[in-house]
Amino acid sequence: MLKRQWERLLRLAKLLWRLYGRYKRSLILLTVLGFAGGVLESFGVTMLIPLLSHVLQESLPEVGSLSRYFNTLFRFFGFGMHLRYLLPFIAFIFVFRAVVLFVSEYCRARITTEYERTKRRDLYQALLRSSWPRLLQQKLGSAENTIMVDVGKTTKLISDITWMQLQFTTAIIYAVAAFLVSPGITLATAIAGALFLLFSQPVFSRIRALAAQNLLLNKTIAHDINESVLGLKAIKAMGEEHTVMSRMGRIFDDYRNMRLRQGVMAALLAVSSQPVSIIFVLGVFAVAFLQPGFSLAAFAIVVFLIQRIFLYVDRIQRALSTIGEALPYSASVVRFEEAFAAEREHAEEGRPFSFDREIAFNKVSFSYKPNVPVLRSVSFALKKGDMLAIIGPSGVGKTTVADLLLRLLRPASGEIEIDGAPLGDVSLAQWRGHAGYVSQDPFLLNDTIYNNVAFYDERIRKEDVERALKDAALWDMVKNLPQGFNTPVGERGVSFSAGQRQRITLARALARRPALLILDEATSALDVESEQAILQTLERLRGEMTIVVIAHRLSTIRRVDKLLVLEKGRVAEYGAPQELLKDKDSRFYKLHRIQA
Repeated sequence: MLKRQWERLLRLAKLLWRLYGRYKRSLILLTVLGFAGGVLESFGVTMLIPLLSHVLQESLPEVGSLSRYFNTLFRFFGFGMHLRYLLPFIAFIFVFRAVVLFVSEYCRARITTEYERTKRRDLYQALLRSSWPRLLQQKLGSAENTIMVDVGKTTKLISDITWMQLQFTTAIIYAVAAFLVSPGITLATAIAGALFLLFSQPVFSRIRALAAQNLLLNKTIAHDINESVLGLKAIKAMGEEHTVMSRMGRIFDDYRNMRLRQGVMAALLAVSSQPVSIIFVLGVFAVAFLQPGFSLAAFAIVVFLIQRIFLYVDRIQRALSTIGEALPYSASVVRFEEAFAAEREHAEEGRPFSFDREIAFNKVSFSYKPNVPVLRSVSFALKKGDMLAIIGPSGVGKTTVADLLLRLLRPASGEIEIDGAPLGDVSLAQWRGHAGYVSQDPFLLNDTIYNNVAFYDERIRKEDVERALKDAALWDMVKNLPQGFNTPVGERGVSFSAGQRQRITLARALARRPALLILDEATSALDVESEQAILQTLERLRGEMTIVVIAHRLSTIRRVDKLLVLEKGRVAEYGAPQELLKDKDSRFYKLHRIQA
């Protein structure tokens, strides 16, 4: 039992150090202020006891030791135990305590808000800098829930721990005062309080378990709501609102039941301390009343101190309860940070970017799962300034090739080279800074057209945005809008058509004038006129940029310098489209005949 408790304390200490280690000086200051506040409160209240004895002009042997300590203190400062000194001194103690507590609360607010801001920033940064395979494992809504909800809970943990320390200090001082008045009753009270906390352990354990369930349900709800919002159009189009709501309703029912159980456990802790303290006081009264020389005034003082001790034991118990609720969230924050930090991309390391001749895949293989290869010994070369099209059935690895070029993924075997040197030796930040990417699913901010193209990059000027919109065949539309550049695109670009959304993301890539431009089915949602305008832009950029196009339309494919045909993860054909068309047995020839 003791070994298990010790191990739990060690795990808690490691967790707290992992979360708050960088704030140790601030937390030490907060601890000192909390200790001072507890001492001042209990000291000030305890001074009321000799004051009561003085006012009643009754000699109470039980408080003699306490009075002697205060007499010694007053004589040290050159005062006597008189009302003209006692009352102002007690008032000063409480005013000074208020000042200390205000400073303590201010420091706590500074520490918690700084911790909350820093931790959220660190987690978000860890998320952004983590590797793409790690990000693929992240559930929708889970990161948002961890960064906002879980960090909020760990912030409250700081307040709960420091608040509990204040209550513990105050309870100890009251216990010392009570011991000076009645050692026997104080020891009995301490034993009763310890037993009360010990017997509350099953409730604390249940509260921690329910908090862990709450954590998982919160993440499930956040994930499912985000997923439903993204698929609302399909849900409504199929008339499946009732089905989706029924499923979410069951999850909400589970959440309600779990929260109800949490409320019952919290209520059990809240109501249990008062009956215990009253029963204990009645027991003490029954024993003391039967003793010769029983003094009601002295007993009233003892009861007052016992009640104060039990009050703070109750507060400690509640603090332990809230700490227990916060621990699963704190562990979640630590796991999140460690998991993403362990797979962090080292973007600044490597040699400077340079691209003079060609990019080459040399027997590159890749798999997302063990023993399930997506690419098998793929080899091809892409000369600087050329345009390459990649075609093939769904699932053959076309997008994987693009992700390998962007260095979102690493080859399982083989090598990607640039000008004869390993591409992996080039600084990742510089490489991606010279690459542009347009996906099949356009990513747009709920902001203006200008900010979606510039993407808050201060290096992008207004002229760059205008030129990029012209290149993306969107300028004529934008300049005729009432708000022009400043027209909001709406949530996920809802204010514009699919083709217009795609062209905005294309303009974003072109605004940076990348050395390598990758279009992953970027023209698939465009009308013929818009596609032709973009293809003409790509023709103009040929030579200035190296372009990789994943496409199916012949209108796009026939303009490229080289064509890469993938089948079952292997290179089935590679060469100039005109040369491949000469071979009537080639896959490209057959595709050309079908589309023609």
